[in-house]
Amino acid sequence: MKRRDTLERLKRRLSDRYLGVGGIHGLGLVHDGRTLRVYCNPGDSAEQQSVLAKLKCDAEPLNLEVIAKLPPRPG
Repeated sequence: MKRRDTLERLKRRLSDRYLGVGGIHGLGLVHDGRTLRVYCNPGDSAEQQSVLAKLKCDAEPLNLEVIAKLPPRPG
């Protein structure tokens, strides 16, 4: 299996587990193949920090890049 396929499977697994938890509303692989970009609501709650810490462990060997911004609104 190619590395990119393996990373896509990891991203899907993490998306299933973490989207909608702790303010996380998006996950994406950066083209460098070593970074997972995490979009979450702005803020620094204890719950969000705990979820991001767990996600960081589950995403290894990828690095996390956290982007704090509100989710897009329909319309």
